[in-house]
Amino acid sequence: MPTLPRVRPMTSLAALTALAGCSGSAATPVTTAPTAAPPATTATSAAPAAAAGPLGAVDWANRTYEFTMFEGEGEMTYRVVGGETPTELAPSDPAFEWLAVEPPVYGDLDGDGVAEAAIVVVYNNGSERFNDKLLVYTAGPGGPRQLGVVYGGNRGDSGLGPITIRAGALVVTRFRGEPEDDPCQPSQQWIETWRWDGEFLSEDEAARRAEPRPMHAPRPRCAR
Repeated sequence: MPTLPRVRPMTSLAALTALAGCSGSAATPVTTAPTAAPPATTATSAAPAAAAGPLGAVDWANRTYEFTMFEGEGEMTYRVVGGETPTELAPSDPAFEWLAVEPPVYGDLDGDGVAEAAIVVVYNNGSERFNDKLLVYTAGPGGPRQLGVVYGGNRGDSGLGPITIRAGALVVTRFRGEPEDDPCQPSQQWIETWRWDGEFLSEDEAARRAEPRPMHAPRPRCAR
């Protein structure tokens, strides 16, 4: 496989509640046991098959992808098994190209009433740089068809975070590292809104906003 040149995607915690009753004399307080919080969600999460529509039947973690990883480069083919490139493709070569796919997010983006799928892919060619991008698929007669892409960046100081599709818009979190930030610990982020105009997937730049990245937000994946 050719090596591409390096270039520079509620839980609520129940509190302990004391209940006291009055009926002329003090009653024994009754307490409810605290409820354990579910695990934190990842950057992207899957939706029930009913909400996902036809694309919910696609095994995104075990399939072949064809796309252009970097702007200006040709289309490449990547096979993933269990969510990433199998290591047996080049067991003795630490610099072999590696690709991982994150769980899909579903929602109707083009207004046809059928959900699209948005998937963040993370690429590494053996260097210290982990680049990502967002692939958006729609349901076609022969299966998933790529609708558009959102280019990410080097996850050491940027890259893509949580992704949602709501109200016909693709909402993308883009990490923005500052010079003093540690690697893979960006302190800032942009919230971007992308829409399908019938021909292209484009950002509504007027809707973009900058904000600090939440202190306990999941870190972007920067390792194989």
